[in-house]
Formats: sequence, C-alpha cells, structure tokens
Amino acid sequence: MPLDLLEELADKGFSWTSIARVVGVSIPAVRKWRLGNPMSGENRRNLARIVAFVGVLEEDYLISDGASWLDMPLAESCFTGVDILAVGRAHDLLQFATQHIGSADLLDRALPTWRDTLDERFEIYEAPDGGRAIRMRTQD
Repeated sequence: MPLDLLEELADKGFSWTSIARVVGVSIPAVRKWRLGNPMSGENRRNLARIVAFVGVLEEDYLISDGASWLDMPLAESCFTGVDILAVGRAHDLLQFATQHIGSADLLDRALPTWRDTLDERFEIYEAPDGGRAIRMRTQD
C-alpha cells in the first residue's frame, strides 16, 4: 500500500522533500498521499524502488542509515545521493557505495555539468564584520 511505503521511508529518516525529489513530484503531492489521496502506478513504483534501494544499501552494503547517507554532499558540492537517485542513476550510487568509483566520478557520470552548477539556495552577503559570508536565501 502506498501509505505503507511512505511510512517506511519516513521511519528510515527520509524527508518529504527528498521523497518528492526522487519520485519527481511536488511536496504537496506527497502531503496528499500521506492524507490518503491516490497516486499513479508510476509514482507507487518509484516509491517502492526507493524502499528497495535503501534495503539493498542496508543489507548488502552495510549502510545502516540510508537516508543520511543519501543526504551527504558529494565531492564537496551541493549535490547529494538524492540528486543522483532523482536522475535515475541508482546503479552508479551502488558503485559509489562499494567504493568502485569516487564521488567526483559519480557526479561526472550522473550530472555531467555539476561543476558549472550553482546552488541557488545560498547567497554571499557582507557580514557585520565587513567580510563576505554565505547564508540561505530568504524567500520573499
């Protein structure tokens, strides 16, 4: 049942934002599913794939906290394993989990322009001491 899949992912520490990103839907769509609204078969399959992927990480690769592992930045960039899953490159993530490829190679395979991409969630500003600092952008 779809709600069971969502609850399993939540129990494993996945945020609704990460789930929405990997499945390819909006956060309000995930909220509606949590309230019992129906989802398409494709979205149900995508949720099941996330659950299965995390199961493989836990059982075969001894990664006990798959949600946190997928949220860690890769190659000192703004990209994470969630971003890699969102573009359908689960196999490459497994190669990374086994240390057959490094994080930069993983990003090169899955997101070839990753070095040219800026994270729009952050901005540089002048701090009170006159130096430059980084902070989350405020939503106006």
